[in-house]
Amino acid sequence: MKRISIIVIYLLSAAALFAQNRVGLQEAVDDFAKKLTSRVQGNGTIAVIGFKTDKYDLTVTFFDIMIAKILEHDRNAVIVERHRIENLLIEQNFFLTGLVSDETAQRIGHLLGANTVIYGELINEVRKNEYRMTIRAANTESGRIILSPEPYNVRIGHNTHFWSVGASAGTAFTKPFLIGTIRGTLAPFQQSFLELGVDLGMLSGKHDVKYYSVYPYANYAYFMPFDKGGWYIGVGIGYLWSLESSAVLDSRYRIIAMNIMTGFNIVNVIDISYTLRTNFNSVGHKFAVGYTYRFQ
Repeated sequence: MKRISIIVIYLLSAAALFAQNRVGLQEAVDDFAKKLTSRVQGNGTIAVIGFKTDKYDLTVTFFDIMIAKILEHDRNAVIVERHRIENLLIEQNFFLTGLVSDETAQRIGHLLGANTVIYGELINEVRKNEYRMTIRAANTESGRIILSPEPYNVRIGHNTHFWSVGASAGTAFTKPFLIGTIRGTLAPFQQSFLELGVDLGMLSGKHDVKYYSVYPYANYAYFMPFDKGGWYIGVGIGYLWSLESSAVLDSRYRIIAMNIMTGFNIVNVIDISYTLRTNFNSVGHKFAVGYTYRFQ
């Protein structure tokens, strides 16, 4: 058990070491809006000018989310309507999707009668649906930058890949009564993944019988993502080695079995799964709940 604990700690530490801090668009905007309203609350009108990006609909989405989050943190905030900003930018030969410099933002803010302007850029990263987002807020009177946090690594849309490491605890309800699992998933293709893991079983459910088992396995599953998680179903194969001993008999088994598995990953952290195992002579079950670190 000591070796198992060391392996689990190593895997989880490695996940934390190599993880990249990516957040959803709403989370990033909410963080910025909260910081901004704490600094400018009750201090005039706010205008969301625009961003350098190749996606107009993404800018509109950002605009709507930013307004909602500012009003969530400051219900009395006064915000310039988007159509007024769009009309002015067209008149000035600018666009919501164009690059806005500090000087341009200050000038547009003056024309709109705003005291604070918000602007920045969204740059698509190498991975699909991932952007690097820079946001700034400036005072139009002084030109001073009010808020300019570190760039956000933003995930937009569902991540269809499921790369992860994790550990779980479960039961077969009979033997083994307690199952510990260490596993990882590889996802070179969208909406499917290869799971490699090992189950360590103990306790027979009978007080006079000792039971131990090791079950390395490989499963391939279809993955349906949703916001911060997903559902999966798949099949696989494993090799069971077990030892069962009592006062009168010692039994050793080596069995190749087929797996049919399904489960949910919730908020990219919690994993709940069920696996049916069979060697076509008998059937076993495993229900497990565990921690999963999903690489984003």
